[in-house]
Amino acid sequence: MPDAGQQRALARAFGCARVVFNDAVRAREDARKALDSAGCTVIVALLGLVALGLGSLWGIALAVAVMGEVRLP
Repeated sequence: MPDAGQQRALARAFGCARVVFNDAVRAREDARKALDSAGCTVIVALLGLVALGLGSLWGIALAVAVMGEVRLP
């Protein structure tokens, strides 16, 4: 059983982890909303950057993963 000091340290560490997790969830949701509003335009633009050698396929994979699905008009 952790003593009082260890309990405070654990509470602080888990509190920080919770804040980081909540920030990540919020950032993911914001990114999803931004990509949903842009739709396929974003994906086409990213593919264009890759074709020009200015982007990476990893970036496109990340964008598609965040978006969840590509919605065609």
